[in-house]
Amino acid sequence: MLAGVAAPISLLESCATQGNYHLALSHLILDNEEYREFYQQQSWQGVLVGVDNGVVEQGKSLPVSMVAIAAGMVDAKEFILPDVLGDGQASYEATVKGLDAYQHLMIVSPNFKLIAVPHGSNVADWMMCYLRLLQVPEVNIIGVSMFDSDLFQGGRVGLLDSLEDMGFIDPNRQYHMLGCWRDLREAYGLSTRCQCHEYSQGWYVQPRTYVRSMDTGLPVRWGIQGTYSPRLTEPVPPPVAGHRHADFLTPVQMNPVIQWNIDQYKDFCVGRIGHTLREDEQDVIQLTTEEE
Repeated sequence: MLAGVAAPISLLESCATQGNYHLALSHLILDNEEYREFYQQQSWQGVLVGVDNGVVEQGKSLPVSMVAIAAGMVDAKEFILPDVLGDGQASYEATVKGLDAYQHLMIVSPNFKLIAVPHGSNVADWMMCYLRLLQVPEVNIIGVSMFDSDLFQGGRVGLLDSLEDMGFIDPNRQYHMLGCWRDLREAYGLSTRCQCHEYSQGWYVQPRTYVRSMDTGLPVRWGIQGTYSPRLTEPVPPPVAGHRHADFLTPVQMNPVIQWNIDQYKDFCVGRIGHTLREDEQDVIQLTTEEE
């Protein structure tokens, strides 16, 4: 699973470049030259860049014409069609209307891949929206939003398990995990599935090859407040982090905690357990050894 690292503009070079996928924000592409030039350069360097529609940051999706313009400005390969949080019917209708509007645009490059994001007020509503979106042939990628995590037992990990068990994963499409709501350890469960072997009764880890990518700013937001991501094997609740709205334009400094969190997140995305010893713990071990 490709790892996208969202970061404030002051940390784009030190943090975002550590990812191998980008989901850039359309309104910042349109409004901020430094932000726009960074993602344009990333595209030119061969990194896969997609563009979000602004529904989280702006409260509703930007018009598809503006999102397509933003995607063209940074030479992105894909963008997210309009969606509506928490409402399956409204989200499906917004996606279809956005697709129709996009198809009528006079644009230079019509070759964007299109991402559709199902939503719902409950499990049934989400599933209906998802299954209807699978019937739209122009949709190339299914985005699974962090805001729908609470609908499902086991969150998005439980959702993917259920879709696999019911045969509802479309083998002809890729899936993208939009954001990370509370816990970076979720990335491990989204990139892999742990199952019990039928005969040996032992556990084995199977990669979810259809899950192409994930994006989140959580490693950086935790790191800015000096909070380490829990290890995969730690039975502790995740720390609390503020939302990213105020992060992007605020000048902040890189620090070792941010780096630890990014390293953990990237390991989880490829099904690795992650680091086991933090820099602050190494210091404690060093002091203890010297005292002895």
